[in-house]
Order: sequence, then structure tokens, then C-alpha cells
Amino acid sequence: MATKDVYDENDSRIPKPVIELLTGKKGLFLRQKGKYRECFEMCCGCEMSNRYDVEDLDGNDLLKLKEQSNCCYRQCCGSNTPFEMEFELADGTDLDMTFYKPYRCTDSNACCPCGCWYWCNCGAQMDIIANGDKIGYVEEQYGTWCWKGLWSAFDDEGNERLKMETHCCDFMVCCCCSDIDFDIMDPEDKVIGKLSKKWMCTCCACTQQLDHFQVEFEEDVSAENKLYGLALAILMKYVYFEEAQDLDNPDAAV
Repeated sequence: MATKDVYDENDSRIPKPVIELLTGKKGLFLRQKGKYRECFEMCCGCEMSNRYDVEDLDGNDLLKLKEQSNCCYRQCCGSNTPFEMEFELADGTDLDMTFYKPYRCTDSNACCPCGCWYWCNCGAQMDIIANGDKIGYVEEQYGTWCWKGLWSAFDDEGNERLKMETHCCDFMVCCCCSDIDFDIMDPEDKVIGKLSKKWMCTCCACTQQLDHFQVEFEEDVSAENKLYGLALAILMKYVYFEEAQDLDNPDAAV
């Protein structure tokens, strides 16, 4: 558990239980849950809201995340669907903390780096909300297109804390049944961690289209930055790996 000094060193307003859970953890594993709801989705093609378990690298449960979204939006908007992702402790206790993703488009599918949605302030973004206040956010940056994606995490004062690049070639390794890895960097371009979309060769993972992610950091990374890394993983899930139809790509497979 974190000491009071560790908690006071963080300059945002993240709930203390979350800071205590993340402090000292070398990494986080984001496991998408697959149960009866996902079986129904597989059989009927009706997109269901997502559920996740957050574990440490030893498999211990830390947090639960529950997507709250409109059913009609999920069927029509796909990866652009607005939602709130509620936080719970492993025992089911509610935390006054959410990830909020508004309806936004993205240039990640654009055939040239035009920055259309970025300049319209409509690029992909997700806010981190605690006790009713916005304490940070992750968002798409100018220059994102189908060949290269630029993503950053900011604190409650608008200071860039983490950044990450995605490249088209990175996604090709999934054809070889391998993890997809992205370097996480600080504002000075120093690599301080890694975000991985994990390859899970199991029947449930493949048939129910379950996506699992792992976020690893250097030992001296703060609990606050680990939370931003978790937020980046969630945003990457919806930008790149959510497979339902969306309005800006109506020919995409359901």
C-alpha cells in the first residue's frame, strides 16, 4: 500500500485507493471479460458493452472497468461510440472515477496526414474524471493517419505526461500470432514503458473477439503515469481494435 508521502507527491486528484493499488506495480494487464453477454454478441452480432478486469503482472485483481453506453450508438457508431467507463475495486466497491469518451472521429484511417478531425477539435479523445472533475485526458495528436498514429496523455493542468506512436507495420505481426507492441515515451522521447496488445490463442478469445492489453513501465514511473498508460490502452482498443460498424466506414465488417 502507498504511504501518505507517495500519495502527496502526485499532482493530480486521482482517488487515493487507485494510487495505492498502482504504486509499486511494474505493469498492468487489462483483460476483456468474456461471458454469456459476449456469447450472445458472437451469435447475434449485437454489439455489447465491454467489461474489463485490471490485474497486476502476477495475476492479482486490482480493478474492474465497466463500459456504460447506449445500445443504439454501439450498433451504429462502432469504435466512435461515446461511453463512460466506470471503476470498481476488485471486491465490487464503486469508485468515484470514470473514463469518459465523447463521440469523436479519428484521422487514424485517413490515407494522408491531413489532420482534418484534429483541427476541427473532433479527434479521438478520452477524459479521466474523478469526483466530478477532469483530472487528465488522452487524445490523438496532429499528424495521425493510417501509416502513423500520434497519441499523448496530459494531466489536469494540460502538461504532456506520456506519448506514443503507432505504425502500420506494427499491426502486421498479428498475422504471425504475435503481440503488437508500442513504446511509451516521456515528453523528452525517452522510452519508459511498453503497451502491448496481447495475442491470446484460445477459443474464447478468438470467437468472442476479446482484446487483452498489457502496460509495462520502468520502476521509477509514478502511479499517476501508470493510470495514463491504462487510459491509452483503453483508447487504443476503441480506435484500432473495436470491430463493429461505424458511421465513417460503413463497409467495415461487423
